[in-house]
Amino acid sequence: MSIDERLPMQREKERRMHRDLIETIDSFIQARPDATWDFAAGPDTHNAVIECLSPRTRERVKRALSKNLVNQPVEQLRSAFNDAPLKRPS
Repeated sequence: MSIDERLPMQREKERRMHRDLIETIDSFIQARPDATWDFAAGPDTHNAVIECLSPRTRERVKRALSKNLVNQPVEQLRSAFNDAPLKRPS
């Protein structure tokens, strides 16, 4: 398989993963009406997810970081979110 054939398949796989993540987040947040949440993901995933969340879910995000925090120790996670500015009300 050439690279030209693999790239569209890779993009489609990523698009589906983003869609599944968006649906999961929307369902989780909608089931918890009093919950607020913070979100962090690498730049590509961050933008794809935040832009496609339902407006009701998006307005309940307190902090959204465009940063890959995978495999970070808990204290660094806390620090990253504590240091991030709160989202301004829209």
